[in-house]
Amino acid sequence: MRKFPKGSEILMMGINIPDMIQIVKEHGLVPVPIDYNLDTMGVNNWNDIKEATNEKTKAILFAYLYGVKFDISPIIPFCKERGI
Repeated sequence: MRKFPKGSEILMMGINIPDMIQIVKEHGLVPVPIDYNLDTMGVNNWNDIKEATNEKTKAILFAYLYGVKFDISPIIPFCKERGI
């Protein structure tokens, strides 16, 4: 289990399970919404994640809602490079 400093940012899909946002906040972390595509229920634009990332970003949390899965491999190299 990782312990992020209070005020760390967690990038999350703009549509999510409401309790997930509450859990993030209760740990003193800041949820940052990322736009999604209604047709695919996946990330609308991978550059949105890159642009939302800063020195406070510690994690990206994707939720596969309604049984829909999407390919996250395009963002993995960027995350590894940033230590996310």
